[in-house]
Amino acid sequence: MSNKALKNKSFGIYVHIPFCERVCIYCDFFVTTARKYRPAFIESINREIHYVASQLEAPEARTIYLGGGTPSFLVDGQVTSILKSIYCNFKKVENCEITIEVNPNNVNSEKLDEFSRSGINRLSLGIQSLNNKELESLYRNHNRDQAVSAFVTARKAGFKNISVDVIFGLPGQTLENLQNTVTGIIKMDPEHISIYNLTIEERTYLHKMVKSKKVVLLDDEREFEMFSWLSEYLEKSGYSHYEISNFAKDGFESKHNSSYWNGLSYLGFGPSAHSFDNSRRWWNVRDLSTYIAYAGIENQKIIEAEEDLNINERITEFVFLNLRQKRGINKKVFLDTFGISFDAKFEKALYESEPYINNNSDVVFLNQAGMFLYNQVCLLFVKNLNE
Repeated sequence: MSNKALKNKSFGIYVHIPFCERVCIYCDFFVTTARKYRPAFIESINREIHYVASQLEAPEARTIYLGGGTPSFLVDGQVTSILKSIYCNFKKVENCEITIEVNPNNVNSEKLDEFSRSGINRLSLGIQSLNNKELESLYRNHNRDQAVSAFVTARKAGFKNISVDVIFGLPGQTLENLQNTVTGIIKMDPEHISIYNLTIEERTYLHKMVKSKKVVLLDDEREFEMFSWLSEYLEKSGYSHYEISNFAKDGFESKHNSSYWNGLSYLGFGPSAHSFDNSRRWWNVRDLSTYIAYAGIENQKIIEAEEDLNINERITEFVFLNLRQKRGINKKVFLDTFGISFDAKFEKALYESEPYINNNSDVVFLNQAGMFLYNQVCLLFVKNLNE
């Protein structure tokens, strides 16, 4: 934990579990296939959880999210061990949302029963596609049948809140293939669907493939066609497009991820995990050996860096995080938070982004084209802020 005292006592808790059976070609997260370190990692993360909580007064867990990596790749009660550490050190709020990311190929009824008994009440199932050729191209280690089977097994295990991940904009992907995947997932009837536009991160094997021209990316026009169809089809199917990449049935929006977008405090445990408290952020090292050696013992050694956000950085985060959401930026909240009129501060950006936003006296929010061009629109506001 950062050396400075935290200002809040209620946190979203994120646990980064870095282990994977193999690494997907598009993944930029800190992951490892060195499964032999799992027992030592569990000891270390439990130490870190205890140490951080001991520095706080009556801390609460507002939400809990086990991500990765592949948390379902843990074995022998290791997930339960982590959650027990959290429960012993943080008071869970009533109806605490507790999520775990799972891959279709390494969940079964026994694991799901363990997850349920340990208090997990929400699954995030990494299906990505129901097209076997697309799954192979992404280096995923499951197929369509395993994806469908995993969902059915989760329902039989009693999970009533399941989110499914899908990626679109894959090299060579057609609108028809995407439609087949999404209509197949709608038939499963999950409560939540996250649909991510493929991004090319520099540290990934996919980046090397693009750079060497082994694969050719889709053009913006085809990606926008896919994005538009997704938004319209899922809305018609009963899923609110409440955030750029996220769709939910009423009442099933992700509480944990929403806390990020709403600027609430959160604590990250595990290598590479980030934490945030008011205007301060810090993050752990992307190195498993260092993490295992020092977590909860000489805890400052696992913190890679920290930063205090200045006023312009805080305003930038506010704009970026709120424009991600369907409800957009509430101008009164902006005024109350920063003591500045949004319209006066961003007059130029509002004019330049006019084709991509809906703007009235109370709120400004992105239209469909603006959601697709989110980064470019946000940069107009950043440029205006720094002029």
